[in-house]
Amino acid sequence: MLVVVTSRDIKMYRLRDGFMQTLVADVFEDPTTTIQDFKLDKRERRCYVTSSKGETKIINIMNGVTLKTLPSNTFNGQEMTSLHQDGDKVVDTI
Repeated sequence: MLVVVTSRDIKMYRLRDGFMQTLVADVFEDPTTTIQDFKLDKRERRCYVTSSKGETKIINIMNGVTLKTLPSNTFNGQEMTSLHQDGDKVVDTI
């Protein structure tokens, strides 16, 4: 599977024939919010997407359903907009 991430959308294509399997359009509701970071989990079943405003969503990669939305996090006044993968865990960082 090939995953293409734009500023607002996530598209997944099958490699054997180029068919677009899943489209997650407008990941974040606010039109001024863009995708800042994108990570797949270890099994490549879920993706973690962080917005430019610090909000994080966990999305099922196969059907595009949002599994969980995490609110914006701040640390010393800075929004956390980067993801780091540590084994089975995905950690929200500055």
